Formats: sequence, structure tokens, C-alpha cells
Amino acid sequence: MALAPAEEPTGLAYDKITNRLFAGCGNKLLAIVDATNGHLVKTLPIGDGCDGAGFDPGTKNIFTSNGDGTLSIYHENSADDYVLLTNLVTKKGARTLAVDETTHLIYLPASDYEAADPNVPKARPRMIPGTFQVLVVGH
Repeated sequence: MALAPAEEPTGLAYDKITNRLFAGCGNKLLAIVDATNGHLVKTLPIGDGCDGAGFDPGTKNIFTSNGDGTLSIYHENSADDYVLLTNLVTKKGARTLAVDETTHLIYLPASDYEAADPNVPKARPRMIPGTFQVLVVGH
């Protein structure tokens, strides 16, 4: 399945009513794919460093949690029509998520981080012990 121009898909969510897959990608794009035939429907801009995607069938909202400290939220009007609701500021590093379809709350695990070592290319910063938290977002 080709997602270009989207690259490095990490998070994946699914709407079983419209048969749409929502893939949060590493190059700041949400790829929307028709699950019946694998064709790319469209791409939409999201925050940087996405690692999680979620879909709430009750609200028809799509979420991507982005390592830059944003939660991109789109609303699905129909299988081919999407509107950006917001890029909510969360916490840098809060890049995975869980959607509670009953309460419509979004849970984002997060932590505080040490500064990355500038001498190590692409080094991930280390979590600071005792700073784990879960952000709860209502919509």
C-alpha cells in the first residue's frame, strides 16, 4: 500500500463504518486510506513526531499524538471529508495515546526528559525517574 507523500507510518486507527484507516506518519502527515482497496484518499497535516493515532466512533474524531507536544484532532464529516478541529498543546514527548470510546476521553502517557546528548546523533533523551504522568484530554 503506497502512502506517499506520507512516510514512516507509526500510529494506526480504523473507522469500520466508513472503512477508513488513519495512519499517523513521521513526516507530519495523517494518511487516510480506503481499507477496501488500499488507495490513499488524502493526507492531512499533523504535528511532528507522531507515534499514535486513535479514532472515536461516537464523536467521529481522529487523533494523532505528536512528540512535539501536540494532539492533532480532525473530525470525519464523511468518508472523504475531514476538518481540522485543533492542534491542542499537550506535553513534549506525549506521543502515544488511548481513546476511551465510552467517556470520549483521550489518555496520553508523558514524562519529563533529560536534555539529549548533543554529541550523539539522533540520540533520544532519557526519561527522568519519578516524572511519569498520564494526561487526560476531554473533548
